[in-house]
Amino acid sequence: VQAKAVLEGPIAFTELHLYFRNPEPRIREGRFAVTLPDEAALSRFAMENEGQWMEAEVVPKMLARRAYEDFLHRRQDPALLEKADGNEFSARVFPIPANGEKHLVLSYSQELREDHYALPLRGLPRTGLVEAQVLVLDAKGAAHTQALSQRNWKPDRDFLVPTSAATAVAGDLVALRAQVELPAAVDLVSDATILVDSSASRALGYREQVAAVREMIAALAVHSPELTIEVAAFDQETVSLYQGKATGFSEAAARPLAARPPLGASDLGQALAWAKSKARKRVIVVTDGMSTAGASAESLPALVRAVGAQRLDVVLVGGLRDTALAATLTQAGLPRAGAVLELARGPAEAARRLSLATQTQVPISVVGASWSWPTHLAAAQPGDRVVVFARLAKPGPVTLQLGSARVTATPQPVAGPLLTRAGARALIAELEAKVAAESDRDRKAKLRAQVSELSVKHRVLSSETAMLVLESEADYDRYGIPRNSLSDVLVVGPRGVQLQHRGGPVLMATPAPAKRPVAGKDDRAKRKVASRERADEGGAGEASAANGLTEVLSEDDAADKESKLEEAEAPASVATGRGAAAADPVAAAPAGAPAAAPAAAPTDAPRPIAPPPPPPPPPPSAESVSRPAPITQNRRLAERRPMEQEEKQGPDPLTGELAKIMAALRRKQTDAALTQAWAWRNRELGDALALIGLGEALEAKGDKAQAARAYGSIIDLFPARADLRRFAGQRLERLGNAARALTIDTYRRALADRPDHLTGYRLLAFALVRDGKLAEAFDIIERGLQQNYPGGRFRGGDRILREDAGLIAAALLAKEPLRAKELLGRLSTLGAAVDTSPSTRFVLYWETDANDVDFHIRDARGGHAFYSAQELPSGGELYEDVTTGYGPECFTIPGTPSAGPYRLSINYYSQGPMGYGMGLLEVMVHDGKGRLSFDARPYVVMQPGAFVELGSIGKGGAVIAR
Repeated sequence: VQAKAVLEGPIAFTELHLYFRNPEPRIREGRFAVTLPDEAALSRFAMENEGQWMEAEVVPKMLARRAYEDFLHRRQDPALLEKADGNEFSARVFPIPANGEKHLVLSYSQELREDHYALPLRGLPRTGLVEAQVLVLDAKGAAHTQALSQRNWKPDRDFLVPTSAATAVAGDLVALRAQVELPAAVDLVSDATILVDSSASRALGYREQVAAVREMIAALAVHSPELTIEVAAFDQETVSLYQGKATGFSEAAARPLAARPPLGASDLGQALAWAKSKARKRVIVVTDGMSTAGASAESLPALVRAVGAQRLDVVLVGGLRDTALAATLTQAGLPRAGAVLELARGPAEAARRLSLATQTQVPISVVGASWSWPTHLAAAQPGDRVVVFARLAKPGPVTLQLGSARVTATPQPVAGPLLTRAGARALIAELEAKVAAESDRDRKAKLRAQVSELSVKHRVLSSETAMLVLESEADYDRYGIPRNSLSDVLVVGPRGVQLQHRGGPVLMATPAPAKRPVAGKDDRAKRKVASRERADEGGAGEASAANGLTEVLSEDDAADKESKLEEAEAPASVATGRGAAAADPVAAAPAGAPAAAPAAAPTDAPRPIAPPPPPPPPPPSAESVSRPAPITQNRRLAERRPMEQEEKQGPDPLTGELAKIMAALRRKQTDAALTQAWAWRNRELGDALALIGLGEALEAKGDKAQAARAYGSIIDLFPARADLRRFAGQRLERLGNAARALTIDTYRRALADRPDHLTGYRLLAFALVRDGKLAEAFDIIERGLQQNYPGGRFRGGDRILREDAGLIAAALLAKEPLRAKELLGRLSTLGAAVDTSPSTRFVLYWETDANDVDFHIRDARGGHAFYSAQELPSGGELYEDVTTGYGPECFTIPGTPSAGPYRLSINYYSQGPMGYGMGLLEVMVHDGKGRLSFDARPYVVMQPGAFVELGSIGKGGAVIAR
């Protein structure tokens, strides 16, 4: 990692150079997440290609995502950077060459509210070389440099650089750091509920966090000797761990809190509902503020008010946090406003601040300014600091009115580029505050459009935009991304921040020629392409193109047929994450060798999952009624012979720690498997596969609550990843009622984030069906059928959703027959009809893009349906062969299944960019009278060519355990 920074008054600019090494002999996609300081404003994201910089453009977020994914499917060179939750930013880069490296630059500016600059390093894995150089302009205008250089270092501290300059001026724009001077009014804590975040994102440093909480409580007892408290841990559940005097919260009393493993998603809403039942005067929440499950950020203030306390405070912990949400909670409308505090400043300081009153709506103004921001502090305590921006009518000393205090200072002249960009970020922050406060949907939409427009104009990333790198000018033109007013980029030069002019075109890389099939795979690849060509002749592609992407995306199908002959080049992921606490799920092994240049090395590819344990009891059998469309005889059974030979010779889908855990579970050595799973989890805090292994072992032990926390941890570590949210939901599906609310919540959030993913509608709808919410489920499927999708994606999805609409309508009419006229009209509009026939459906999902998981169905009579023979002679049809990622693939048996047992399996035909396949096989039985029964079978597979058995279904649709 290389970092260069410049400090100009209360503004800092940081330029990070990241080098990702791919140690494998195949192309891989890179994913990484970076946690930046609060209020950081990203202004540059660039990717080096053959010695030239390909600069990202700031574009609307959804357009950026679609363009990136289209280029990913085409094996071209896109890069995408977007704001995730809190102060985290996530990026995707493709390709990282085989046995090569990718050089990226990430730049951001930030306000310095404290009298020092901090480069966050603590928590990074051991790195070959960490270099940092910081140029500081002091209060007298003199420049000096501080540097850091460490080799083979696992950072145990951040790099701190003091700065004395508190003002900066360039032209008529000024920035000023000021300290709040207010009378210190006492507000002692006499009775408190203390909620301590024990979710998965708190795993790094959790024991230190618990120790600091104990010290804070001891310091509170000094201020209030009679203080009584109740301490509870919260994540996706809340557990009380101590009640009594604060003076009694000793090291022994804190042990249950320290012993609680940090797992699960963070559901502040349910924690607040729990606190309401305690009816205490004060609520203190120790958290990172990242609410990844349950109530939305918009609905949390009402839940705070419902608690009935006098005051709520938030004590922030960890580097990844959502300060804005924390502030919203403390100012939600309780009788007294709370404070947002930092535990890192010391437990005693947090206790002192908790014992002080907080003033609200403290006004801020700059004398003689035509504009200034912020205009007030919503809540403040003595000693708080704020950075104020203003445009002055005339040069000279600046007078700031902060509450009742007045501060006058002579600003230090600085070069214009950095301060100008910081001023633009302040304008965007002002608009985003208006968006948050606006309740009218139309006005909110207009404000969001203004945020996007300003963000693009000033090249500053916002909540409404992303940064996108494409290969050429023509590529930007295809997507309607104008580049006729390119903003110059900020870079760190020898004397500080300077503008780098952008005038030349983006250079287009020449794609490498496609490789021919590897030996032994030619026949199978040809069969696969021929199968797709037969499907194309029948007009199978039903998904419509969206938002002007028709011309670009409609070429994807033709390219996909050729991609089957390029299997050797199918990429997997390279990843870095949130330090040790949240590496990407594809990062399951130690990092590869560092690059010769300073490098953040990518981690090795992950390990696959074994078939899931025996499923729950069988659903009821279906009655025998034929479907209207008869199934034709399968005349291609001979094609299955080479396929079955490949299955016998295919690689084992299990490797590494997970293989050992699943082998122990198969031997019924549950305790040994659980011990090994906990050890793996504790070594690899951010490894999603370690969490899967732990969940599997806990399920086998019969501990569904802790298994749900293990799977919920995936949500907490990757809240901005719709694919991983859905995957976590698919794991939670198997736990049934114990995790239904969290399952629905994560599907709902995933769909809100990616409404262009067809599978999200179906997963949410049928989760609602299982929860008895049939009307809402029908609404969701209806929305899914009305949504436009990228051309060439989700083949056959429209047919599946139309049939789903008929099934849900049948279930709804069985309960509410008076709605028949309404539902029949809506179904007619959708091109669907009520389904009155019994059927058994097997629906396959996978949560990886640009790859191919094949579905295989065999009956007891020797029939075999798969991509090249999509019908069983005994009855049943595989609708489509989806080769572009995600699925769904559906196999339907009309009437009562008569050729059971049916053996179900998957084959990882093409690995794709995510490294391993992960998803769900859903078995759904309809009795023809509106009763639906389900069985969930989640899976993960890594090895290309591997087969995974997913159990059997007996005659009549009965589940058969393996």
